[in-house]
Amino acid sequence: AATMIATSAKQVASSRPRQAERSDQNRRREEGNQLAWRRRLAALPRHLNPTSTVPAVSSAALPSASGARANLLVIITDDQGLWTLGCYGNDECKTPHLDGLASEGLLFRNFFCVSPVCSPARASMLTGRIPSQHGIHDWLAGGNTPVETDDGRLDEYLAGQSGYTDALAAAGYICGLSGKWHMGHSHKPQKGFSFWRPHTKGGGPYYHAPMVDTRSSEPAQYEEARYVTDAFTDTALAFLEERVVEPTTPWCCYVGYTAPH
Repeated sequence: AATMIATSAKQVASSRPRQAERSDQNRRREEGNQLAWRRRLAALPRHLNPTSTVPAVSSAALPSASGARANLLVIITDDQGLWTLGCYGNDECKTPHLDGLASEGLLFRNFFCVSPVCSPARASMLTGRIPSQHGIHDWLAGGNTPVETDDGRLDEYLAGQSGYTDALAAAGYICGLSGKWHMGHSHKPQKGFSFWRPHTKGGGPYYHAPMVDTRSSEPAQYEEARYVTDAFTDTALAFLEERVVEPTTPWCCYVGYTAPH
């Protein structure tokens, strides 16, 4: 027993340098990504840079005094309680970027989610309806991609229902999605989105995550080799960079992360 304890102690001690090295590597990777994203944002024309847009959803489709309409950047994290954010008083979780958004915008104090589960909550935010109206009551384990079920079915759970992105598209907005959709039939662009780069399902590994490429006539599923949170961000930036060719056309970019779930 003493030999086993001594061996375990040596293993723990020898693993610490490796863990520290991995931590340093992850930190350097994250710092490199942050720098690259800031450079890409800085290179965008001012009207495309999300940091220079007006955070006013209610007036999005209405012309301003200058005739320009606000661009919309919608970021949704996955299953994240408000108590996990520094801006809501948590001094243990470090969320500097989200805290920065809160300090520059509005911080809701009396705002409630109609469901604690990802799919019905996202459907409610998209349609403005409670789950008993839009019909999604729980996490969707099938109908998103053929490999989920034996019959390979694809279910468009919100068929026939309008979302705010439908209204934006009808008003002339270009709508793009990057990341988690998880409201059925991930292989088909829905709800006014013309740029469609979804996660295939509702969750999964953070490396080699299942994704759908809809840029061809036959959408194909593939595995994303990069850390998937970084991949979602890169794809969202690619959508913004595409908007340079149509500088007068307003856009809505929906970025759905699978983190921190």
